[in-house]
Amino acid sequence: MKLLPVLEPGGKPRKATWYTLTPPGDGPCARVGHSCSYLPPVGDAKRGKVFIVGGADPNRSFSDVHTMDLGTHRWDLAAAEGLLPRYEHASFIPSCAPHTIWVFGGADQSGNRNCLQVLNPETRTWTMPEVISPPPSPRTFHTSSAAIGNQLYVFGGGERGAQPVQDVKLHVFDANTLTWSQPETLGKPPSPRHGHVMVAAGTKLFIHGGLAGDKFYDDLHCIDISDMKWQKLSPTGSSPTGCAAHSAVVVGKHLYIFGGMTPTGALDTMYQYHIGEQVFTVGL
Repeated sequence: MKLLPVLEPGGKPRKATWYTLTPPGDGPCARVGHSCSYLPPVGDAKRGKVFIVGGADPNRSFSDVHTMDLGTHRWDLAAAEGLLPRYEHASFIPSCAPHTIWVFGGADQSGNRNCLQVLNPETRTWTMPEVISPPPSPRTFHTSSAAIGNQLYVFGGGERGAQPVQDVKLHVFDANTLTWSQPETLGKPPSPRHGHVMVAAGTKLFIHGGLAGDKFYDDLHCIDISDMKWQKLSPTGSSPTGCAAHSAVVVGKHLYIFGGMTPTGALDTMYQYHIGEQVFTVGL
């Protein structure tokens, strides 16, 4: 196995290079289904922090929150109580409250959740806002959502085992008004699925992959919230194989997709998608 170079605090990473970190402190134990959020620096801090929320192992669900300071590369326990134990939830940071982390959905051993909780990192406390309108049905898989401004967009998700919720509506939560809505959309939405990735680029939401039962999807869909019209895209180039539980991020003009699970095992491939040219390439 190839050993990765260590990125020390204050070090400048090279482009297209994987690193390992060796942070001391109170780090999280091994887990899956947690969420990872970045908060920008506050006050005199030069670097922001990464927040690891919840997750699970084969024996239990977690309700803890750990942070890693990107300036010192040190772990800290941000909040130990208040979060309902959960995994495969959504975490987002609305523009109306840019120094808080909002958590929706997920599950614990007793079943799926559809409640919302908010972490204030400064006070290390959780609150449960009084949402005015009914939320979506309980569901899992935190990669099934993306945020634009004050709004969290949720599509699909897991219901039980490998089966997705039978719901192809786009659900929208507004953190400013504390309301859920299901706007009318045009075009054909993606089929029911969970384990897909959903990311925002400007006013557009992109959905890739996922699974339903034993079927893994490799399709790419887009909806622009300015006209609420679904499109199934036909990208050229080296497209990712059908997969689920992968990760994705938008940087500039590109969408990056990494990893995931297939019927034959896990992936470690990185794909780059040019949003304007609609072309996939392997690697960076």
